[in-house]
Amino acid sequence: MVVPFTLEQILSRIERAPQRNAGVLRSLRRQFSEELAAAGRSTVMEIAIQMVESGRPDARFIAYELVKCHPAAREGITAAEVERFGEGISDWGAVDCFGCYIAGPAWRE
Repeated sequence: MVVPFTLEQILSRIERAPQRNAGVLRSLRRQFSEELAAAGRSTVMEIAIQMVESGRPDARFIAYELVKCHPAAREGITAAEVERFGEGISDWGAVDCFGCYIAGPAWRE
């Protein structure tokens, strides 16, 4: 599948958001999730990793939620992927999301 958007387009959509609180970011994530609903696991993981590696907390939040809300991405996550998603965490909000959306479910499974 062709990725429906680039990292630059994602970041641009985030920038255009009227606010960057959890509700607004979650709404954007829902839009991205709809556009990625038919995408394969590798596509979703590639986009999510790029978002995390952008270094932007708002993009990291959306990336974690993208993985959490895409069954194939969530269920097939590897230890190496968990480690990549955890790199660069710099605030407690990211710690909470990482623990609840990525590391916790991966450990449970």
